[in-house]
Amino acid sequence: MRYTKALLFLWMFLFISCNGERGVVGGESNVEEGPVLIDATLSLEIVDGQPAKVTDYFYIDDTVNVYTLWEDVPDTETVYFYFVDPDGDVRDSLNLPLYPHKFSTCIASYIPYSDEGDWEVLIFLNNTFKRSLLFTLASSLDDTSKQINKE
Repeated sequence: MRYTKALLFLWMFLFISCNGERGVVGGESNVEEGPVLIDATLSLEIVDGQPAKVTDYFYIDDTVNVYTLWEDVPDTETVYFYFVDPDGDVRDSLNLPLYPHKFSTCIASYIPYSDEGDWEVLIFLNNTFKRSLLFTLASSLDDTSKQINKE
């Protein structure tokens, strides 16, 4: 009985302390304001606005599609994609608009022509880092190998 009363008191204390607000600690909000990145995926194709053939392994000359899904976009924002090669150098970057809507997508496509190894895509919203995605880039089969595989 004592144990039940102690748990009830503890539960009531926590309930009153939280005041029914999510993400509040010490009077500061931990809830992210503005657009929230809820999905980021790498794929070989985009079909009907959705990622298809999801992978993190690509061949040189493949198209690396970076699909992002955002929630609660109140104003037009800018999404920056930085493609970082295996040496840690930013090889290319794209900046694309993200339009206001409850759910918004932003898709960047990049065709790497060289530098096999592990790459990284850095995703920023305006000047704020949101996520990174890793992928491997391998050399493509040469024409002789493709001919042999066809026979």
